[in-house]
Amino acid sequence: MVDIRQANVLIIATAGFEETQLTVPQSKLNQAGAIVHIAAPKSRSGSESIRGRDKADRRKNVGYDQNIETINQNGYDALILPGGQINRDKLRLKPSALDVV
Repeated sequence: MVDIRQANVLIIATAGFEETQLTVPQSKLNQAGAIVHIAAPKSRSGSESIRGRDKADRRKNVGYDQNIETINQNGYDALILPGGQINRDKLRLKPSALDVV
């Protein structure tokens, strides 16, 4: 079993993720001492952030530090896939995201 204070956690998301389902686990894990990385598909615009959604349809950009296409998933102890129908639909169409999962 991995101690959460030493865990490496990967969150995979793309534009349209449910905001609280990414930001709350990220915050709680960071507070517990885990190392959390966010991975997203490489952006055509060169942006290093993805836009989430909340129930009020407000949108917040969240930065990511890994590209799904080039990530080495072997260094992670846990994987989080935030909800949101758009997020799930987009990710399942990305072979690189499926490879990581």
